[in-house]
Amino acid sequence: MRQVAGRQHMPDELSDMLGDLGYDWVPIPDPYSHLAVKTVQQDDEYRMLFEHSAGGQVRIDVRIRQKDGFTHLHFYEPASQTLSESSMVLLRELQQRVALEFGAANVSY
Repeated sequence: MRQVAGRQHMPDELSDMLGDLGYDWVPIPDPYSHLAVKTVQQDDEYRMLFEHSAGGQVRIDVRIRQKDGFTHLHFYEPASQTLSESSMVLLRELQQRVALEFGAANVSY
């Protein structure tokens, strides 16, 4: 992410944005405490997982580099190598929102 005005804490920003799009966070195991948590800090990254609330059709693995906020979103259907038409619609909605939130110049696919 390059110099995007108004960004505070990327895990919170992404949680809010994905929540608005209908995604719920999925607890992931903390490698140190072994408790289920929302955000894990590991290898100089924040890691999170989200699932679309309408039946868990798609998931988004989130990796955020701590030093500069560079963020990677891995959008996929569990147990599938491709995306269905309805998942493609959700992906396009996500892409539009990410470009709106962070600026098209700061987003690549």
